Amino acid sequence: MNTNVKGSYFICKYAVQQFRAQGRGNIVNVSSDAGLQGNKELSLYCASKGAITIMSKALAIDLAPHNIRVNCVCPGDLLTPMLDADLQRESDPAAYLQGLTEPYPMWSVDGGITA
Repeated sequence: MNTNVKGSYFICKYAVQQFRAQGRGNIVNVSSDAGLQGNKELSLYCASKGAITIMSKALAIDLAPHNIRVNCVCPGDLLTPMLDADLQRESDPAAYLQGLTEPYPMWSVDGGITA
């Protein structure tokens, strides 16, 4: 919560001060698909990313009249140490990874994007 929510909040807070002085600006926050739909056994992570998603939506509404755009990117699962740790906790890591990648036919299990 400190890193995801408070970190994003304070960066936005100080960016907005500068952007208001400039009369324009753009903020792009990074959330996660977990902040939109939730994921198994990751309730606190999902809550922190959900907070960023909703904060971004609210800021977009509040700051539009000041010529400040706010967007939020919500990527899905990527092959990172965090995903590796998730896979190690599963009894069938291959099946778990297959379940994650199934909705994305362009994503291959070997870590690359197929053409």
